[in-house]
Amino acid sequence: MRGITIAIAAGVFAVAMSLAPTALAGDSISWVWNSSDADAKAKFKAYGDHIILCKVGHGHMKVNYKTRRAEGTHHHDGDQHTCKDFNHNFREGMDVDIQVCQVKRFYPDDCSDWHDGEA
Repeated sequence: MRGITIAIAAGVFAVAMSLAPTALAGDSISWVWNSSDADAKAKFKAYGDHIILCKVGHGHMKVNYKTRRAEGTHHHDGDQHTCKDFNHNFREGMDVDIQVCQVKRFYPDDCSDWHDGEA
């Protein structure tokens, strides 16, 4: 009898969890590369609001981000084939756009198009 009660409780819990709204749902952005030669890549992970910027080639890389309330830039000029993780606390449901670039000294920066996600 006790086993049946536990089984029923587990079943009720599973059904309740499947009907509950997902609190941490968002739209992540998979890897985005700078436009011409793939020296930099970035992505947005909705779970935890992380922007990750990786330096693949030589030079200085950056990722631009913008929301309805703020915009900013993160830089990476460290070792080649390394990544940096920038943690944010965006409001749930907020649109988050990113653009990854290789910074050029005497030419326009080599950037991707803007890509849309949601925190």
